[in-house]
Amino acid sequence: MGDIIEHEITGYTARDSGEKVGPQNFELLKVLGTGEMRKRPAVNGMHPKETSLRISASYVKRGYGLNQAAKDFDVPKTTLHRRVHGKNPDKVGHPTVFSTEEEEYIVLAIQYCSDFGWPMDKERVLDMVQSYAETTGVATPFTNGRPGKNWFRRFCKRHEDRL
Repeated sequence: MGDIIEHEITGYTARDSGEKVGPQNFELLKVLGTGEMRKRPAVNGMHPKETSLRISASYVKRGYGLNQAAKDFDVPKTTLHRRVHGKNPDKVGHPTVFSTEEEEYIVLAIQYCSDFGWPMDKERVLDMVQSYAETTGVATPFTNGRPGKNWFRRFCKRHEDRL
């Protein structure tokens, strides 16, 4: 008793589920925080598949094999290849009307008004955004230059943590 036995991990060990576990999996398990490859916790509110894709892409960029990473992280090999080589953008969908910086200024203006006792309801926000677009000359797809209810809903969703 008390003897320390050292083991060198060189091969693969099969789990009861048939999944192969080798040396490369130990850091992976630390990152994911679980021993089960099929159960992926949400990280920073991202979809679990997106989390796995980002982690696996970072592994490949550090020299981990693309095929092995796709298999270990359970992500499509072609998607991983496109992500590693910069062909998949991080943002998907239609681009926003205003840039990230412009939307940041709109959020700050709303917060500023609220801090000084002038809460901004939907109509005031839409008035302010319409005035901003007209003043700066930003080309918008808005009818009569005024944002609609869908723009307002999506804007609030993009900035729900701050509004």
